[in-house]
Amino acid sequence: MNIKRFVWIVFVLILTKPIHISGQSTPKSEPQIYANFITEELLRKHLSVLTADSLEGRETGTPGNDKAANYIAREFKKLKLEAIGDNFTYFQGVYMSSYKWETINLAFNSGDYRHLFDYISMPSLNDDVTWDYSEIVFAGFGIEDPKYSDYANLDVTGKVILIYEGEPHKKGLSIISGTNEDSEWSANNDLKLKLAKKKGAAYVLIVKAEIQKMFEKNRSAILGYEMVPSSGKKEENPFANHAYISTDVLKSILGSEQSVFIKKRNKALKKAKPFTMSFNGKFSIKQKRSYKDVKSNNILGLLRGSDPKLATEVLVITAHMDHLGKRGDYIYHGADDDGSGTSCVLTLANAFTKAKERGFGPKRSILFLLVTGEEKGLYGSDYYTTFPVIPLENTVADLNIDMVGRIDAKHQEIDSNYIYIIGSDRISSDLHQLHESTNAKFTNLVLDYTYNSDKDPNRYYYRSDHYNFAKKGIPIIFYFNGTHADYHKPTDTIEKIKFNIMKLRARLVFYTGWEIANRAERIKIGLK
Repeated sequence: MNIKRFVWIVFVLILTKPIHISGQSTPKSEPQIYANFITEELLRKHLSVLTADSLEGRETGTPGNDKAANYIAREFKKLKLEAIGDNFTYFQGVYMSSYKWETINLAFNSGDYRHLFDYISMPSLNDDVTWDYSEIVFAGFGIEDPKYSDYANLDVTGKVILIYEGEPHKKGLSIISGTNEDSEWSANNDLKLKLAKKKGAAYVLIVKAEIQKMFEKNRSAILGYEMVPSSGKKEENPFANHAYISTDVLKSILGSEQSVFIKKRNKALKKAKPFTMSFNGKFSIKQKRSYKDVKSNNILGLLRGSDPKLATEVLVITAHMDHLGKRGDYIYHGADDDGSGTSCVLTLANAFTKAKERGFGPKRSILFLLVTGEEKGLYGSDYYTTFPVIPLENTVADLNIDMVGRIDAKHQEIDSNYIYIIGSDRISSDLHQLHESTNAKFTNLVLDYTYNSDKDPNRYYYRSDHYNFAKKGIPIIFYFNGTHADYHKPTDTIEKIKFNIMKLRARLVFYTGWEIANRAERIKIGLK
C-alpha cells in the first residue's frame, strides 16, 4: 500500500473515532450534542438571505416570496429531507385571489371622507359600483328573526341602508337568544350582509364604534393586495356591497336630523323594538377594484422517524416565511416577523438531521413546515390543515415559532432570557408539563405566560399559524418574543436581532421537539 495513502486512512480513522472526555465516551444520543448545531452563525446566515433587499419583504404572491421559498427548498434538499409536497417536491401550492382598490370614494353631503381614516371597505367582499343617491334608510341592526325583525315593514330594494352592529337587548338579555348570551347575529356581520343582499339593498353602511382598530388590523393588507383563499372558480359575491363607517361619518349622514334620530334610537333600544328613519342628502359611492389569481407555496421537508412503529406519528414545527413586502420605496424586511422563526426552523432541521446522520434520529417523524400567507390571514397553515399532506390524526403536536429574535420593552428591564409561551396548556396538560420540565432541565429560560390569558386583549392565541392546528384539536405551543417599536415597519431589520437569545429560544424548541419525538407515549390530549 502507498505509504501516503496509509497515513491518510489512519488520519481519517482517528478523526471519526468517538471522542473521549475525561476517559469517558460521550453518549451520542444526548440531545445537547445536537443542540450545539444551533448556532448564532447559522441563524445569521439564513436570516441574511431572507432579509436581503432582493427578496423585497417576501410578500405572498410576489417574486421575492418565491425566492425565499426556493432558498428554503434548497436547504431542505441539502439536508436530505424527504420531499412530500406536490409531485414529490418541497412545495405545497396555496391558491388565493388577490384584490386591490383602484378607486374607493364615499362622499356624504358636504363631507368627502378618506378610506382607512373615516371608513373602510374590503375589496375582496365588494364589487365595482358607481352610484349617486339622495336617500339613506336606517334599518336598525339589519336583523330578520322570528323574535325580532328590522325588515318587517321595510322595503330596501335598490336602497342604501344604515345599520348598527350587535342586536337588541332588554334587561340585559338578548331578545333573540332569550339569555345573557348574544345570538349569532352579533358575532357575525356576514349574516346581516347576506340578508341585505337577499332583500335587494344596493349598499350597506355599518356603524363601527372602534373603527380605528379595524383600520390598524387591515391597513397593510388593503394598501397592498388583500388576499383570500381561492377555490380556483370565479364565484358570485354573497354579500351586499358595504363599508364600515366612523361615528363622524354617521353624523354627516344624520345632518340636522341627528337629535331626532338619537331620541328615537334610544327609545327603540330601551323597548327593544325596531324603528326606521330616512335621511335625505347628496350621497356618492364609487369603488373599482383590480383582481388577480395568486399561487404561493408552503415548503415542507420531512425527517422520517427511526422507530418503525412511531414513525407514522409526526411532530410539526412551523413558522411563516412571508412578510409585508414593499410599499413604495420602503422594504418591510420582516427580520423578526418572521424571518427569525423561519431561520430557527431551518437551523432546527439541521440539528435533527445531524442526529439522524449519527444514528440517533428522532423516533417519530418531524415535519418542518414553512407556511406562506400568514400576514394575509393565516392562509398557508389553513390550507395545510385543510389539505394535510400527512393525516392530522397522525400529528401529535405543532411547535410554532413566530417572532423570537428581539426583546420587548418589558423584559429590557427585568430579564432578557425569556420567551412568551402561548397555548401550551389549552389542549394538553401533558404537553404543558413536558415543556416546563424540558426548559428546567436544558435551557432555564423565563417562560412568560402573560399573553396566554383568555383575557389578553391582543388575542395572540388566535393570530399565528398554530391556531389552525389548535382548531383541529392538535396540541400546540406558540413561541413569541412580544412586539416592539419596529413591528410591521420597514425598520424590522437584521441588525436589531439578538442572535444570542434567539439561539437559546431555538434550542428550547429543539429540546422540546426531541422529548416529544422520542418519548414512548404520544402527547395526551386533555386538561387536568
